[in-house]
Amino acid sequence: MQAVFDLHCAPAEVLNLSEDDLAEETKGPNRALRTVYANRIPALVDLGLAPDLETATDLPLTEIVRRAAVMSADGHFAVRVGMAMAQRYPPFEPAQVVESRMYAGFPNRADESRMQAFHAAGWDDRAEIAETIEDDRYRELARRRVFMYAPEAIPTAQRDQLQTWLENRQHGREGIEAGRTISEAIEELNKDTTAYEAREIKAIRSWLQEF
Repeated sequence: MQAVFDLHCAPAEVLNLSEDDLAEETKGPNRALRTVYANRIPALVDLGLAPDLETATDLPLTEIVRRAAVMSADGHFAVRVGMAMAQRYPPFEPAQVVESRMYAGFPNRADESRMQAFHAAGWDDRAEIAETIEDDRYRELARRRVFMYAPEAIPTAQRDQLQTWLENRQHGREGIEAGRTISEAIEELNKDTTAYEAREIKAIRSWLQEF
């Protein structure tokens, strides 16, 4: 989601507004700041492809260009607009598990290279590469992968920590929502007996109970 400035409005009217006042400028039919969602971004075209722009806006082209230049050059204004937009929505609750933080940002170039090396290496080397990953999200996922496929490749203390993580993930931990647990899966299976044959249900339940 982004905010765009409506060039029908004069920059001088909004450039020095406070964050609270800018938040008000995102409301109403005559708002100076308009919200554009990532999946609804309008088409951008060269000015030469819009010959009727001056008529449509009732502004000379030179003034349109001037206003756009003034707005784009004011970095402090852009920061205040960002803060104003943030006021429109309640803050997200802090993520409790790494899976919920995957959209918090992209890895840096160095970590991208490390992840490529990780997938190309053997398990012993993967365990070492995992510890060099700077982003704690990807470092944790790399550790888990080594733990699941080659637990002997990681130190005992770290292996014990990951074993605790696995047990918490399978059976749940009070106050933490990380996805379906084993007991929840069995409960769902017991409720929905129409999609499977009795023999299949018994086999699935038996497999789940092994955990």
